[in-house]
Amino acid sequence: MIVFSGIDSAQIDSFLADYKQTGAQTVPLKAIITPQNIFWTVEALFKELWKEHLHFLPE
Repeated sequence: MIVFSGIDSAQIDSFLADYKQTGAQTVPLKAIITPQNIFWTVEALFKELWKEHLHFLPE
């Protein structure tokens, strides 16, 4: 899981592009801190991201 905070979407896109170029293993769970999730625990954030990840997997 990667959690982004304090950077804009262009910086996130740049980071992810650079990360992909390293050949490192992909990270399927990514989040941006928002007013809705800022006070969530790491566990709550992980559970929500995992639920969303499973929803978008091909059947």
